[in-house]
Amino acid sequence: MTSRFLIPVADDFGLSRGVNGGIIEAHDRGIVTSAALLMNFPALDDALSLTRAFPRLSIGLHVNVTIGRPITPWQQVPSLTNYTGDFLGLAGFLQRLAQGRISTAELSIEIDAQFRRYAETGLPLDFVNGQHHIHLFQPVLRLLAERLEKSHTRMLRLTHEPLRALLPSFRSATERVQWPHPKRYLFAYLARRAAHSLNGLASNDGFVHVDGAAFRRHRPESQNPFVAALRDATGRINELMCHPAHVDLPLRYIDAYVDEREVELRHLCDPALRRAIHDAGFALASYREIHP
Repeated sequence: MTSRFLIPVADDFGLSRGVNGGIIEAHDRGIVTSAALLMNFPALDDALSLTRAFPRLSIGLHVNVTIGRPITPWQQVPSLTNYTGDFLGLAGFLQRLAQGRISTAELSIEIDAQFRRYAETGLPLDFVNGQHHIHLFQPVLRLLAERLEKSHTRMLRLTHEPLRALLPSFRSATERVQWPHPKRYLFAYLARRAAHSLNGLASNDGFVHVDGAAFRRHRPESQNPFVAALRDATGRINELMCHPAHVDLPLRYIDAYVDEREVELRHLCDPALRRAIHDAGFALASYREIHP
């Protein structure tokens, strides 16, 4: 029996009907075993309907304080929103956080609202992570840890990428060196710092991520980027983060990462990827199976 697991988690479940459909296809025809559910978008009801039709899909909470609108009336959480009542985006949130202008009390109110709405769905809470990895930043990390310590759910995503995953790649002698997105260095550092403050909470000890640029420049004859990234799964419990979708108008309105999601979906459903996972000695699993 294998002692190494690969847990493919699709983020943004509930963002739009097209995202929902892509995640379900990647689960039904591909390798996705788990999905992180957003609580503050109109496509939530559609996502919940799909979870009932596909009960083997493990579901977790995708805590979000960066896109869309808060569940809480925005007047109660003004430090988290702009003048229209929308969240600030990652850059805006981090700017206010660095300036000391994010209220911990307001963060707590909104995070509690998202946990309550998740509880109202009746779904088991198999894991927790954050939109834009916001859960790795203080005080969000502390607020989540406090809630998880009181719940049956102990699993929180950490972005443990090995050093070699953060080195530049040389695709050919005639093309430019490809550097990982700068945010990956920040998130790798934050994950290592967070690992020392989880106080007994569980987390993945390996993390696999493919830069969106790999899907923008991918050629049909090239190797599946997810196959190439398997070498970076160096832990025992390795999470593979992905964002499959069928592109629709709400997604184009909400997010800048759009057409690449269709490419991800195609590769996640590639039978060669499942074979490569098996050949590399991994068992496909979900957080529900690892920590029932």
